[in-house]
Amino acid sequence: MSDEIEITDEAAGSTSAAWESRLDALLKFIEPFEDYINGGFPAELCSEAKSKPFALSYSSISKLVDNPLRFYEYVVNSKFLGRKEPTKAMLIGQIADDYILSRMNGELGYVSMSAVHKRNTKAGKQAFADEQDALKKRYPDAIIVDKATYELAQNVVHSLVGDYIYQGIRHFVRPQAYQLLDTYAVASKVRFKYVCPKFGLTVVGEVDLYGKDADGEWYAADLKSMAAVDNKAFYYSVRDRLLYLQAYIYKIALKQVFDIDIKSYYVIAGCVDGHSNIYRLASRDFDKGKQDYEQGLATFANCQLLGAPAFVSSYDINKYEF
Repeated sequence: MSDEIEITDEAAGSTSAAWESRLDALLKFIEPFEDYINGGFPAELCSEAKSKPFALSYSSISKLVDNPLRFYEYVVNSKFLGRKEPTKAMLIGQIADDYILSRMNGELGYVSMSAVHKRNTKAGKQAFADEQDALKKRYPDAIIVDKATYELAQNVVHSLVGDYIYQGIRHFVRPQAYQLLDTYAVASKVRFKYVCPKFGLTVVGEVDLYGKDADGEWYAADLKSMAAVDNKAFYYSVRDRLLYLQAYIYKIALKQVFDIDIKSYYVIAGCVDGHSNIYRLASRDFDKGKQDYEQGLATFANCQLLGAPAFVSSYDINKYEF
């Protein structure tokens, strides 16, 4: 789920002129960015209510692997400008994640509107607003979403942990996913923090789920909502989203923080069309994850040593497109 910055207008492109305009906007945040990556937190510019020690996450490291400027933008957006409202696709993924993972913890993060209101009339708009207000009072900590979005998220959920009755017998739509996400699961949405001994940098995150399989071996799983989950599209998504980097980080975290040595790691993806897929990472995936992990942390350490402008000056107009 991306919360990446959009500083410039839609016509930005990758031209030199557009880059100059983008750079001017970015450079306004050099000083607070410098404070932030060195442990400070300029409250007057930050969207966060409380100060937090600086740490890197999978999202941060993946952007550093791509280009340090991407990390700089990510910080400016999430810490100084405030996150954008989630897109419909992001909401679908978040709702599915909430239902499948949070139910183990008894949490309720999203609530659906009970009906579709035609908001092209004054009465329809008022009915929509009244229902929103009623639901917010009843579920003050939940996010209220429209019915259509919630139903698409239900398709994702059903593709992974759904079931049906045939000739009086209960069958699962995706038996392996159900076992990994429910039957064998031990804990979900587990937060972690550790210090990488090689670089002395703090890494934080949240493991979607871990458990013990039928053979008594520890495994971890990451839940995704994707636009397409056929084998080819699924593989490209795992590769392009650097999910092997995420897997490597979670493997380290589980070992260092919880003394759990996972033997398997699964990316489990559902789709609004009702299909799903599972990818079990191979040793070569973890090797790639380790390579990107060390590259990302080394890049951060080098740029931090040189100062905040090093993150921006890493831009290569011939290589990198916006």
